[in-house]
Amino acid sequence: MKEPADLKGLKIRTMEAPTHLAIWRALGANPTPMAWPIFTQLQQGVIDGQENPIAVIHAAKLPEAGQKYLSLTRHVYSALVFVANKRFADNLPAAERKAVGECAQVAALEGRRYIRDNERQQLADLKAAGMASDENPDLAAFRKATQPVIDSLSGDTKKLVEQIRAEVK
Repeated sequence: MKEPADLKGLKIRTMEAPTHLAIWRALGANPTPMAWPIFTQLQQGVIDGQENPIAVIHAAKLPEAGQKYLSLTRHVYSALVFVANKRFADNLPAAERKAVGECAQVAALEGRRYIRDNERQQLADLKAAGMASDENPDLAAFRKATQPVIDSLSGDTKKLVEQIRAEVK
């Protein structure tokens, strides 16, 4: 997929999340919420493709299911989130609370490094299995096509997107 027009009418497996569905519709695809795994659905042509991180595509051996193409559109980033019960965290001694926070930051950075390093090898493995990869699709065209979805966001979702965009710049 070089540009959004390449998605016209394709049945793309996605999560049943309103924003995900809206994004795929804005790109011209037919988003199809479906439970995982999807190996058989790809084999049988029930869906034309799916969206997942490289690690998931690699682990699920989707080239064996007939997925022949991979476009690195960078449209979703799944962050590793550390969560704790507020009452528990607030009751930790200050030194322990600080140590947990510092460890979480180190773990987050290490996790991102680990993913980046493994993605290189996993992408090479997918290519070796016969999957064609477009690592430089027209991201500007994808952003332009999905801008109406971004503009329609409200509440906490809109605030979160604005925070992320401010940090990325």
